[in-house]
Amino acid sequence: MSNNKYVIRHQSFGYNDEWYVLDWAMQGAIKAVYSDQREAEEQYKKLIVRALYQDDYYNFSIANGEGDDQQYAAIAAFILEKTGEEFDGELIPEMNEDDAFEFAKLSGILHYQLIEIDDSLPNYVLFNPATQSYVYASTPEESVLLTGQNELFLFDGKNYVDDYWQEQTINDFFADLKLELNGTLEELSDSPTLLQQLIDDNFWLSYENQQLKVKSFADQDSFNWIKSLNALLKDPIFEIRQVTLEELATLN
Repeated sequence: MSNNKYVIRHQSFGYNDEWYVLDWAMQGAIKAVYSDQREAEEQYKKLIVRALYQDDYYNFSIANGEGDDQQYAAIAAFILEKTGEEFDGELIPEMNEDDAFEFAKLSGILHYQLIEIDDSLPNYVLFNPATQSYVYASTPEESVLLTGQNELFLFDGKNYVDDYWQEQTINDFFADLKLELNGTLEELSDSPTLLQQLIDDNFWLSYENQQLKVKSFADQDSFNWIKSLNALLKDPIFEIRQVTLEELATLN
């Protein structure tokens, strides 16, 4: 029996103050999770076609000279074949679902992704106990932020259209953490001796007047440092929770 599941995930496009740039696609919220591939493909097609007609063609980069000659020729030939009319390059003509879906693929106006995922692999989300909330990416989509090793991983820079969104996500994440903890080492940890050793060995930790302070630089190193500290704390600074794909869909 296959462990694969099929995830439909929304994606949005960056805006350059004139039109939506199809090359600036950002992953967003999970729309649905399916075990049956055919069912997933049918729903994916319906969503793609529905979204295709929600905005005018000229509002996308493909209509503003950012495609290549081969792509434009294929689009023009397709529209002529299916409608019997020349494509005006501004409005998408009415077509049946199959043809509209094919047009969306030719033009690149795909507001959703269909991703095949091995469901036996774990999926993790970040949870902030200080705010009692899951951590979300600081992008227009604001999709739940994952820390896992699969196609849904969002903490990785390759999933952001530019450094701004990645940096904003990281900065917001660390800004919301509670990085000053009050109490004796025995109150903070079931292993106070090990906690004291960690403090002594690391410049990013200080402990004075029964207050543990964590120095954060809002980067991957700080993330890993706090993970190592969390292992010794009774109340972790952030939690990494394992969830199923179905649970993940409800968080978005």
